[in-house]
Amino acid sequence: VGYQGPSGFLVTGNVTHSNFRGTGERVAADVAYFSTSKSVSLSHTDPFFNDSGVSQTLSLSYRNTDSVVRTSSGFDTNAFNVSATYGLPLSEYANARIGLGVEKLSLRTSGSSSVEVLDFVTANNDEYLNYELRTGVTYDSRDRTILPQSGLLERFSFDVTLPGSDLQYFTAQLRHEQYINLGKYFSLGMTGRLGYGAGYGGNDLPPYENYFAGGFETVRGFRDNSLSPLDSFGSTYGG
Repeated sequence: VGYQGPSGFLVTGNVTHSNFRGTGERVAADVAYFSTSKSVSLSHTDPFFNDSGVSQTLSLSYRNTDSVVRTSSGFDTNAFNVSATYGLPLSEYANARIGLGVEKLSLRTSGSSSVEVLDFVTANNDEYLNYELRTGVTYDSRDRTILPQSGLLERFSFDVTLPGSDLQYFTAQLRHEQYINLGKYFSLGMTGRLGYGAGYGGNDLPPYENYFAGGFETVRGFRDNSLSPLDSFGSTYGG
């Protein structure tokens, strides 16, 4: 139970079994309730899917989002998603992932919806069935995952909806974390994130995939998600 700036009050819960039936397989259930969204997810991970060290994760999820942020462009979404993801070890510090997912999503507008959202729905309807290819590479040499003192974390992901989907678009994200040990009691940490998304085949990026900045996790000194193009009502729309 808590409070998070862009999402308001929240209640979250998680149940995980890391050695399901004594096989080393991981089963997890997550529930999250925010002022702006609700979600439920189930997953099963087999870390020893084959003898080459490949892992397999099967997941099923549902999410309802009232808006991207609390002062957004007047739309909500309902999404069901099922996916299979495989992790591939590359070296001691690096691994890759590749997966396929199917998502059924509806985007609902109202009298408070902005012109930008209404134009998107007019051009693309309000219900979508998308087939997604999800890929990524991670390099992690940190000495520990919690409060690291030294090392590097680089994570790149590229996700794209495949031809035949109702919406055709892609998103790419890069995260960089560098930690430098400055002695027994101090270390220097630097973090950067870069994201880009666009439509292809004559499609636009859906409004629920837009990026925002602002807040202590991105650009301090600005309100959460306040750095963004504005919609026809002067509210943050993302870009």
